[in-house]
Amino acid sequence: MSQQKQIQLAKRPKGLPTKDVFHFLTVDIPVPQDGEVLIQTKYVSVDPYMRGRMQDTKNPIHLRSS
Repeated sequence: MSQQKQIQLAKRPKGLPTKDVFHFLTVDIPVPQDGEVLIQTKYVSVDPYMRGRMQDTKNPIHLRSS
């Protein structure tokens, strides 16, 4: 069976994220069943917007006014 690497958020960071806020896993890729498809991701965008999504707030987008 093929495997994939996953990076999962383990806990919400306080301040800058460090390795301890993530789980680094290698898991089996399930075989697609009837009516399912398996896709391969080639590119993943990780940008500053994602930092706001890691916070535990109702509205994670914080805009700074100057």
